[in-house]
Amino acid sequence: CDSDIADFLWNKMAPEWSHWNGDLTPHPDDDYLGGLPIDPESPEDWIRDFCFDNGLRLTGLPAWPGEWEMTVRNFARWLSSARRTQAENVAA
Repeated sequence: CDSDIADFLWNKMAPEWSHWNGDLTPHPDDDYLGGLPIDPESPEDWIRDFCFDNGLRLTGLPAWPGEWEMTVRNFARWLSSARRTQAENVAA
């Protein structure tokens, strides 16, 4: 994924992980909603923050692909896709 998206997710997720175990850090294949006790509203806040930081509209985000698991890696892929999709729509 794009390095700025990786940095963004690291900065958002690391505090959630460290709350439960000081040595625990996010892994790209972690199921961040099903595998760890993260507030289910946190990802919504992260998406809002990402959109604000990148000048994106919340209403223009693509749907989450139903076949994708809720992993950190896929969340990064989805954010990258959302940014790319909105940039393409503006350019068109």
